Amino acid sequence: MLSGGAGRLVSLVAWVLLAGCSDPRLAEFDRRLAALREDPGAVPSFESLAIPESGVVEYRPSEKRSPFRPEAPDASPDASAGSPGVPRAGRQRERLEAYALDALDLVGTLTMRGESSALFREPGGRVRRLRVGHHLGRDHGRILSITSTSVLLVERVMVQGDWVQRHRELTLE
Repeated sequence: MLSGGAGRLVSLVAWVLLAGCSDPRLAEFDRRLAALREDPGAVPSFESLAIPESGVVEYRPSEKRSPFRPEAPDASPDASAGSPGVPRAGRQRERLEAYALDALDLVGTLTMRGESSALFREPGGRVRRLRVGHHLGRDHGRILSITSTSVLLVERVMVQGDWVQRHRELTLE
């Protein structure tokens, strides 16, 4: 226990600290709140907005792509009408089409939820994930299938003035 003088000193310090916590404006704040509780005043009126009429939209989910599955990168046919070997004009080229096929390394394959992907390392060292339908290589190559050890693709090359399809298989090394 503290001696008489020390106990009084501690009590005095505690009283000064607690007295410092009071705010003279707090009493005024309490009076204003009490007045508002007694007479809150008129309730403001709000204009209700008119809800516009809308037509019925028919939705057939069987005709739509599932929002939980990724879009195919190029679902439309890759050839122009009439000649299956001609690359589609105006198609935006994908990143790995900037490199020759032998400059790309197949470094792995993945299968998630039944969908296969191939992992290719580009010359800068970055690894990219491609799926069936993606394009790679300078000869308009398009991935046809992906297995656990290989990727099958078709390239379109110009041979003696005609477009020819050439199948290539890239395997894991």
